[in-house]
Amino acid sequence: MSAHQPPEDDFKAKLDAGLWWKLIRRAFQKKAMIYPLIVTGVLIAACDVGFALVTRWVIDGVVRDGGDASFTAYIGVYLALALGLSAGVW
Repeated sequence: MSAHQPPEDDFKAKLDAGLWWKLIRRAFQKKAMIYPLIVTGVLIAACDVGFALVTRWVIDGVVRDGGDASFTAYIGVYLALALGLSAGVW
């Protein structure tokens, strides 16, 4: 028995190019704020990718070493990524 699903509203709003140009012009008036924003965006993205890589390294280590795998290095890298992500979001 399937539950009744109301029809989804179609999103028909169009992109307002004028608004985006205003935002871009305003952003470039504040160049001193744009560069830190770009740096923190890259930092957050790198940390996000790093979490997946650490998870892969842990799985590979456990498959390779079994129960004798040492997690100290993985924990350190994961903690550094968490601190970097926290700093970037802050």
